[in-house]
Amino acid sequence: MIIEPQFEQASPFSEEYALVKLNTKFGYIDKSGTVVISPQFEWASDFSEGLAVAKLGAKIGYINKDGKFAVPLQFEADEYDSFSGGIARVLVRYKVNYPFKIGYIDAKGRFIWKPTI
Repeated sequence: MIIEPQFEQASPFSEEYALVKLNTKFGYIDKSGTVVISPQFEWASDFSEGLAVAKLGAKIGYINKDGKFAVPLQFEADEYDSFSGGIARVLVRYKVNYPFKIGYIDAKGRFIWKPTI
């Protein structure tokens, strides 16, 4: 056994990192089992194109492999898309009690398609 069972949850490796859950928080390990991004997120996704979705509080952003937010915490939905072809679909709150608007961002968090209903 290379990595001893110690996590509440673990995903398959994606781009050299595996998403793990420890003490109700999500972080990442490398293939030796070393924690490379400490469990600190309320929710997170696998890496795609060098970025992963990460949730803190009610906001979602995208972190890089250093665990830093490459796309700041700015989106308010539990639904997300990973990056594919350099873009990601995001949901943006329009108004309270209204549906979210859908937009597309680049890897810097800039809208390439502004949110529409």
